[in-house]
Amino acid sequence: MTNIKCKRKEIDLLAMNPKTLERYHVEASVWTGSPFKRDRIEPFLKEKFDDSRIREKIEEIFGREDYKRILVLWDVRDLSLVPWCTANFNLQIWFIDDILNELMEKRVLKGSRDDVLRTIELLSLCQKESKRRSRASERKRIRKEFTPEKIEKSGKGMLEFKKRIEGAKQLERA
Repeated sequence: MTNIKCKRKEIDLLAMNPKTLERYHVEASVWTGSPFKRDRIEPFLKEKFDDSRIREKIEEIFGREDYKRILVLWDVRDLSLVPWCTANFNLQIWFIDDILNELMEKRVLKGSRDDVLRTIELLSLCQKESKRRSRASERKRIRKEFTPEKIEKSGKGMLEFKKRIEGAKQLERA
């Protein structure tokens, strides 16, 4: 469930894994202007996770079952904030680019009718196509550059050719 209204407050996302029945309260603060700082965490928690209206709404939906609290961010100023939040506030920090990259790598979105998920799928396809074109372009360049005639004419012979081919293979694996 997204954008859940609760007495002039709003919960970004409440979710449940149907296999494990784990429950999640997810809030996002994805702002690319500057990294999230430690001094913002406690006010953010009070407003987005610990407000009584929010807790009441979550209890109404989840009952008294435990749930994980997750804050999705673009970046943090200091990575020690991640374990600090978990240890001190039982709050997991996830990064939006990690989530998007994982979705694009797994292509779990294939054929989605959801506009956002479909856009991520298309970006993933574009990214893969771009890598494929880059590899194909490099292979084509090497084929033109290292014809048998050019190898013999350069005097460098097969050793140089093999080094360049190996470099191209490494690029292709990347």
